[in-house]
Amino acid sequence: MAVYTDRSRRAWHTLVHGAFADASSWNGVVTRLQKQGYTVVAPALAMRGLSTDSAYLASLLGQIPGPVVLVGHSYGGAVISNVRGCPRGRRCRRGPW
Repeated sequence: MAVYTDRSRRAWHTLVHGAFADASSWNGVVTRLQKQGYTVVAPALAMRGLSTDSAYLASLLGQIPGPVVLVGHSYGGAVISNVRGCPRGRRCRRGPW
């Protein structure tokens, strides 16, 4: 995972994979975003159920400094939608954009 720097206020892009994929399915997107200077994380979900995966994602989001853009494919969108509340110190807004 790339290191966030104060001189860049760009959002972290968090890419959440679908049910029949893993985090490596985002490799091409990760490469393109990193070349543009974005910090990107594509967590590997345990696939233990919606509540477990959502709790894991919420925990990860609580550790990321600065703004976050969440992108989910298929099941990943459901995981994002089921993250309860907003991590401390964040202003959360849900799409559509």
